[in-house]
Amino acid sequence: MALHAGFAAALSFTKDVLQSFIHAGYVNNTVLGRIKGGANGVAQSDLSEYTVDYDLFQVEPRLTLQTNAGKHVILAMDLAGTLTCSADSKPTRTVSVRVKLTATCEVAAIRPNGNALHFGLKMSSLAMLTYDLSVIGGDQISPLYPSSILGPLNGGMLSGVIARAMPTVLLTPPQLAHFVLLGYTLGPLGSKKDSISVRVSADSLNIGVDVQELYFQGDAAQLVDLNRVSTPKGWKKTLLQSVHTDDDEYGTPLYDTQWTASKLRTAGAHKTDAAVSLHEMAFQRMFDQLGRSQVMATFEGQKYAQVQTALLQLIGKFPKKSFEPSTLQLTALNALKIVFGQDILMINGTGSNFEVLPVHVGFSLKARIVHTYFDGDTSFVMRYANADGITGEIYDVDLDSPAWLGFIHAMGIASGIMLAPHDGAVNLAVSAVAATVVGAVVGNLLGASQDDLMPAVLDSLSGFHTAIQFTLPKTSGPTFTLRCDDVLLRPGAMTAWFKLERSAAGARIYVTRFPNYTSTGKVEHLDWPSSELSQIVVRFSTPEPLHNIHDTQVRIAWKVLAGASAVVLVDTDLAFNSASAQVSVDHASPALGKYDSFIIRCRIYRPWDSSTDELFSQEMAVRITDRLNRTHRYVHWNHVAYYPGFSAPLDQMDKRHATGWVVAERKSKIHYTDPAKRCRFADAYTPELGKDDLIYHDVLPFDIAHIAQHRKLVCPYCFFGGPDKKILK
Repeated sequence: MALHAGFAAALSFTKDVLQSFIHAGYVNNTVLGRIKGGANGVAQSDLSEYTVDYDLFQVEPRLTLQTNAGKHVILAMDLAGTLTCSADSKPTRTVSVRVKLTATCEVAAIRPNGNALHFGLKMSSLAMLTYDLSVIGGDQISPLYPSSILGPLNGGMLSGVIARAMPTVLLTPPQLAHFVLLGYTLGPLGSKKDSISVRVSADSLNIGVDVQELYFQGDAAQLVDLNRVSTPKGWKKTLLQSVHTDDDEYGTPLYDTQWTASKLRTAGAHKTDAAVSLHEMAFQRMFDQLGRSQVMATFEGQKYAQVQTALLQLIGKFPKKSFEPSTLQLTALNALKIVFGQDILMINGTGSNFEVLPVHVGFSLKARIVHTYFDGDTSFVMRYANADGITGEIYDVDLDSPAWLGFIHAMGIASGIMLAPHDGAVNLAVSAVAATVVGAVVGNLLGASQDDLMPAVLDSLSGFHTAIQFTLPKTSGPTFTLRCDDVLLRPGAMTAWFKLERSAAGARIYVTRFPNYTSTGKVEHLDWPSSELSQIVVRFSTPEPLHNIHDTQVRIAWKVLAGASAVVLVDTDLAFNSASAQVSVDHASPALGKYDSFIIRCRIYRPWDSSTDELFSQEMAVRITDRLNRTHRYVHWNHVAYYPGFSAPLDQMDKRHATGWVVAERKSKIHYTDPAKRCRFADAYTPELGKDDLIYHDVLPFDIAHIAQHRKLVCPYCFFGGPDKKILK
């Protein structure tokens, strides 16, 4: 059977991708970090009613997939907090508990806002597999309340509380955007709305979707892990960095970049993260209702933009005198049809040109959807890193009237139809296909409406830009990047495979005085001028959440090391909050002034039992830049100056003539090296000298009490604050 297993669409998601979507929801608290709620019970001993209130924090739920589990996956949850028992006639009792549980949960189609369609977990279907409650501390529950509250009975109570607090857990972005936009009723005939078929395998959630209006009836038993099953593959071509293309007149070889011919990739498993297989009947229905009109509207829109640009040239300071429409602007696309073939799309239609007399031309094209690769040295490959993706190729152009090849060429310029194998544009019809498969995987995340989806896919595909970035609804991050890896065409089916990456959080530590000087590298370097006497304040920052807002167990550890011997100055480990998210180094203090380098390390983590979740780690190396050696208290220098000599000053030009080069020995005043005391000229010595060429002293060559008699030897700004001052600073 075809990869779509008879469904309108079949989709596969790996466990790792599903967990990454759960993680995104969890750190943004759409998957709740705090479970609060109550449940009522009746004591069997005296039939009295009581209430159990829960206030529990949960770590990120973990997903497990097991083969032949029907529509169910396994969710592992770990919670800790308080359980409070109360009744009208009894005192309240509170205990601290830790709950570990595993439960099966049904995968369902979910519409959280009544429109966008997701696949996720229906938490009301939670069925306990294992349940372990440990009392950490607090009051004695029994005999005031049944001891069974802390036993298996509590599992049923807690599952109800969880389901009421968190009715659903979304496992995917919005799905099947075209199906939703066209108002299709998902599910086989006779089923309730939004029924789906699910087949779970060890590393994949495989979903089949029927459409009642199209009378589909897929076979769930035939659903496969599209990412791991061995299949034929689509086309590929490679841009080679250096190909011998010609010789010059002297016989010297000439090299240029060149595309290889397109060829089919070797069959095998794709090992991707997400995949969708679309039934051709479903595609044709959606193309008839939506895609064809969008292709034609885009074609007309591009013509309109050209006309607008031309008309603007009729006004202004130097206007053109007339407007003559181009061949393209007098061309219309009347009909377009797409049929899936063996490894190709077959596209045919009619177009018209109205330059002289109306001429109507039928055309047929064949299109390949091709994965582009790049082969060359490291810099060449890196330059094209964001271009690696999917493009389209048109070949075998067949026209009713060969004389009207220019019409097809004009239409190609506007619509992106490719007439040569490597033009670097994408056929609008191919983009309509791409819009359908991309929309199946990331739904309406490319735009607020379906009108935004088609141009977004066109933009993402044109010129090989096939990486599409998105964030999940109601989250500020992380950002996910979806890249199409392959498209396989067969009569009756089209299957597309995608790789999905979660971007780094962008978290970093930075110096507040110079916030733009460092980035997110594992080790960052910063130069700090010694004359900047303020403390070096280093702060943690992240543009998107690293952890759930209700998590009070997250900790931040700072370590500051000084000098080459790595003397430990700061070593703290605190609960993470705004106050603990920064550390400071008073580099100019008497105790630290002797160090010319510091290493600042930040680690954010969450301990849980014997394991630890590492959330962030970065190191910053700060170098104190100084032209003086501050390990000594005083400095001066000697140097030889060379300058042209003259026989008289400038005001005696009649007597002035050059006498040759003058050699003069210069001696500086004695300066402080301490940045807090020294003047701005203390390090302004000649570039011909290095820091170690200067003359340093730990004590003055005279008693400081007799400085008045030696004032000519010292810098008046360093020691007195100016030449007019008499008192030592």
